[in-house]
Amino acid sequence: MMSLRAFSAGAGAMIGQVIRELGIVETIDNLVKWDPKQCKHSPGAHVLAMLINISRLPRAFRQEQEVKDKAWSEGDWVDAGILTQNRKRDSAFYKCKEYAMKITTKTAARPYRLIVVHSTSLDKRKANTLEKNLLKQREELETSLKQLGTVEFACEPDARVALEKIKRENRHALYEISGDAQAEEQVLKRSRPGRPLKGEPIPTKVIYRVGAKVGRLKEQEYEDLKLRASCFVLITNIFDSKAYTATQVLLNYKEQTVVELQFKAIKEPEFVNAMFVKKPERLEALAYVVLLAALVRAIIQRRARRYAEATNEELPIPGKRTTKRPTARMILDSFDAVIVVQLPDGSRLLSESKLFPDKMFRALGVSPSVYITIPQENRFL
Repeated sequence: MMSLRAFSAGAGAMIGQVIRELGIVETIDNLVKWDPKQCKHSPGAHVLAMLINISRLPRAFRQEQEVKDKAWSEGDWVDAGILTQNRKRDSAFYKCKEYAMKITTKTAARPYRLIVVHSTSLDKRKANTLEKNLLKQREELETSLKQLGTVEFACEPDARVALEKIKRENRHALYEISGDAQAEEQVLKRSRPGRPLKGEPIPTKVIYRVGAKVGRLKEQEYEDLKLRASCFVLITNIFDSKAYTATQVLLNYKEQTVVELQFKAIKEPEFVNAMFVKKPERLEALAYVVLLAALVRAIIQRRARRYAEATNEELPIPGKRTTKRPTARMILDSFDAVIVVQLPDGSRLLSESKLFPDKMFRALGVSPSVYITIPQENRFL
């Protein structure tokens, strides 16, 4: 009886083919000094084996708030429009306003191009922060007014002065403060001991307290605050605004999320976990390998998306779904359906399956034969 062994091949062979097309192995071999006589495999081949297996200006800078205030006071924004490719009803609309400004550091003062960007979509985290700060501000005002209400004043003008003072101190608060000085008759302690005589008048004096409470929310100021919270400031040293408009700077900044998502992926525990190496240099080398892995991952995603855009076709992904913008994770997961059957003589065949990613192979420009034909230089894989 013929003995066959079938196994899920995953995305390894496809990734190896992309790496070979990029010439990463040859590039590393040319950059690194190594002796072919002493090394069974080249440095590039080892890396291949491991691979298979514009900025926001921080709020800490005063210029960040300065240009925001300046932009809102001047107006005259430049509309950038909706920048997302898959437009929806609630897609954010952007507008920009730019300034040239010097920023001083410990070493020098350098000129930069600052671009204030406003989005009609308020970030959920910022919205939650605003709500929390609003509630906190109300609680603090109520505490302050309660404490002020316990203070006794000898005359009405003094109470009014205290009320006006706390209003002035909280003039930038988002709540109005209402109230007035209130007279209160206070019973005094008798000057002599004993039971008071019949008909003896009770000694009293009039004192004044501040009767104030937190009033209504300043709706217009709160809306302005939310508008400002929807702004952020981009910083760049590209000063040619004609060749590189503010909208183009914003587009490039938004496209950086593609890179950020790649770094997010390689920070996952299965990629980066505890590493035990003898020398710091080896850890640094491993870090470069991880970066190369992120590069290959990004190229695979770009190839698939460009194919879908050029052919106007949707690519099948796991879960019986289709999309024109598959993520790298979706693409790699689709190759779990590739089943390789190994024959007794060591040769391999691809098992037919309804889930076989034919279209994904075409999108990546990779032949399914890479799963059954092992390149001579990589047989150790």
